[in-house]
Amino acid sequence: MSDWMPIETAPKDGTEVDVFFPIRSIEDAMLYGDGRMTGWSFEDGKWGSAAGGLSRLFATDDTPSHWMPIPNPPKESQQ
Repeated sequence: MSDWMPIETAPKDGTEVDVFFPIRSIEDAMLYGDGRMTGWSFEDGKWGSAAGGLSRLFATDDTPSHWMPIPNPPKESQQ
């Protein structure tokens, strides 16, 4: 798995990645939980999460602090 990288190095072409938002307040905790969110992309000058790849579920003017590629799912065990 990759390490978290500075958000300045994140792809800006709509590629979905995991992002991390620093938690600074109760409001942040309510919005971002533990700070890690998956399936986010940068489009139209904002970070947001797509619902089914079609529409914006959530977009924010806040900028996450870090990003990493979404990890591949575990391989099924073969028995």
